[in-house]
Amino acid sequence: MDFQSIVVDGYYTDVWSPDDHYIALPLGRFHGFTLFSSNDIISDLQQKRPSQTIKIMSDESTGLWHEFVGWDDDHILRFSAGLSNKFVEFEFNPASGVVHTNAETASSFIAVTKNGIDKVLYKRLL
Repeated sequence: MDFQSIVVDGYYTDVWSPDDHYIALPLGRFHGFTLFSSNDIISDLQQKRPSQTIKIMSDESTGLWHEFVGWDDDHILRFSAGLSNKFVEFEFNPASGVVHTNAETASSFIAVTKNGIDKVLYKRLL
């Protein structure tokens, strides 16, 4: 399988954070991502116990399509979520469980993490 077919099929290769502390794996287009810590990855994978999960939904509980964007600051996961070619970019800190977006409509999204449901915070992203 060549790289182009991997990208077209929705897979990405930068699964490890730049500091090699987290690996981010897709749960499915509408189910977000699961993250595992490199310190505990073998036992956590065997027990199906991720360090963290992240899924974005609309405030009306509509599931959104998720796409991997990349990593920032060693362990900040960047991804986008949306529907009908209207995507918003998000940043997720797996250590704190905090999700940010630069969309002024941040209040119309909710974040579902391993810790529960929370607000998406507005922040000007770089």
